[in-house]
Amino acid sequence: MPKTKGEKYELFEKVSIQGSESFDPKQVLAPNTEVDILQEDAAFCKQEYSYVEVMDGVHKGSFGYVVQFALLECDVLQSKVGLKSVATTGVKYGGGGTPKGDTRGTGFGVGKMELNFELPFSGKEGCPYCGGTIDKHQVEESKEAKALAEAVHQGIRTSASPPPSGTKFMIGILIVEGAKGKKLLAVSNGFPKDKSYNDTLAAVAKTNGLNLIEPSDVQQWDKLRDFTGKSIGTLGSGKEKVNIKNVKDEFLVCAGPKLIQQVLQCYQSDEINFTGKLYMSEIWYEQKDKHANYGDKGTAESCPKCAVMIPRMLCGYKPKK
Repeated sequence: MPKTKGEKYELFEKVSIQGSESFDPKQVLAPNTEVDILQEDAAFCKQEYSYVEVMDGVHKGSFGYVVQFALLECDVLQSKVGLKSVATTGVKYGGGGTPKGDTRGTGFGVGKMELNFELPFSGKEGCPYCGGTIDKHQVEESKEAKALAEAVHQGIRTSASPPPSGTKFMIGILIVEGAKGKKLLAVSNGFPKDKSYNDTLAAVAKTNGLNLIEPSDVQQWDKLRDFTGKSIGTLGSGKEKVNIKNVKDEFLVCAGPKLIQQVLQCYQSDEINFTGKLYMSEIWYEQKDKHANYGDKGTAESCPKCAVMIPRMLCGYKPKK
């Protein structure tokens, strides 16, 4: 949780347009006091304040306002959406979510083609497709999303019909904050197609309050779009350029693109006016734990395909601050 910086700060009972007022001078927070932010940015004041609960020290359990510049983020990164503070892990998907072992380019097969796409933002200032900066092409992993992914993993593993030994797939969670808010669950194509296993997955989703993206949903997606509302026509450049229409299914194998496309399906028009914020988590399921880059239940930032596809799908994404 955030802490105060290395000096004393007063805890105010309330603030007004004139600034701070009505405080108990005995309530002075010691240096490095841990606090929990309950509400941020009292912007109607001359200064900006955060409403906090004191988590340690002689004033533990007290509530009040402290100037925002007094807070030092540590232990938990914070991401803001409106007045809500969201705990994040530091993991990012999309721009910057580079596959392990390859920071310059990524090669993979698409149908009968072997392609090697340059990763977006690999030493470049702007997106090669829309010109936007890297922060507009990223989705953060929140602690809540990670906890939900782990709960799904545990639910599948301990169910009456767990996948057979040797099964390996990705579990993806996407939390949509804002209009049309929801919590989505998707798995990669490695998940067994047998009905009994899908029933297990549906039950785990329901238990955790998640909307499951069914394989039948994915099959009905005729177009891939970005957050500008435009269809994604091609991917790559030069000799590595590919018509996405012919290889769409190749890029909807993984959980991440399925999750993002599901959000875009709710805004299918020429002008997508998405004003919320997305938080995602992807973790690996493999009982034998033999994957080269991440172990069972480990966070997987991007596979080669996702490192290319997710930033492209996020073109036009304007996360709410």
